[in-house]
Amino acid sequence: MKKFIADILVFSFCTLCVLFILNYIVNYKTSQTDYYRLQFEELIHPKVKANNVIIGTSHATYGIEPGIINKPKNSFYNFALNGSNPEYQLRWYQTLFKTYYPKPQYMIIAVDWFLFDSQKLWRNFEQDAEYFPEKVYWNCLRSEETDKSMLLKNRYPIIKYRKTLLNELLVANSDRISLSEYDDGYIPSPTGEAPIENFIETIQIDKNQQQKFEELIKTINNDQIKIILIVTPTYNTTPEAYKDIAVYSYFDSLACHYSIPYLNYNTQKVSHINLDKKYYADGGHLNHLGSTEFSKLLSKDLDNILK
Repeated sequence: MKKFIADILVFSFCTLCVLFILNYIVNYKTSQTDYYRLQFEELIHPKVKANNVIIGTSHATYGIEPGIINKPKNSFYNFALNGSNPEYQLRWYQTLFKTYYPKPQYMIIAVDWFLFDSQKLWRNFEQDAEYFPEKVYWNCLRSEETDKSMLLKNRYPIIKYRKTLLNELLVANSDRISLSEYDDGYIPSPTGEAPIENFIETIQIDKNQQQKFEELIKTINNDQIKIILIVTPTYNTTPEAYKDIAVYSYFDSLACHYSIPYLNYNTQKVSHINLDKKYYADGGHLNHLGSTEFSKLLSKDLDNILK
């Protein structure tokens, strides 16, 4: 019996060692191309300590280059995350940003016409558990509002990437984006489909997401951080089609209520960028050329706001 128990203990120890080593390898390999990790590292252990920050969806991730919009007295960091909806952004702000990052002067919030459609914006706070500090992770694990299954599955790389584990171990850099052009949160858009005009589709307005967005705006405003709302340009040669979008009117009224600057580059600030497909990876995302051109335009407009 003692020998059997000893064998079980040895086997368990060896298994744990193998899992630990595999987790280390997967973590190392994925970190080589993981720009989310770099964003969270700046968030939790600030080095840039930008006095202005950007949040939003992939349109902002791939569309706004801090290196171009930086000013002598105004630095920027792009914390926009692909697929992040208002519920995600509110939890991110309350749980991580307020605790770890120096209070900025301005927060640019990039909004989209599909911001309240949960089918299009899919990101859950728990799926970024791999990057959470230990204290935040354990607090989330104890919280009733947390999806504990998702939290556990995304804490360790060997579990998070379990479906592509062999690929992660055997294929160099997997299929992720190169970090060679990473710029304080910005990353160039990967090659997408051939750019086509971005016609507005029917969307579902999730009232919960709309409520979370209003709560986010109210919270940031109460924290005495100045807000700027922007809509990044999309490829459309008939910009008048955007004028009747109800969500845009909603953003406009919300901006008026809180006296927030609102820069919509699909309506009142439409430019040559909207009309030329050479600036796009697809109909909605700017390519590197487009993000550079747009960031120059945004930089000039920010000169009239930043004081």
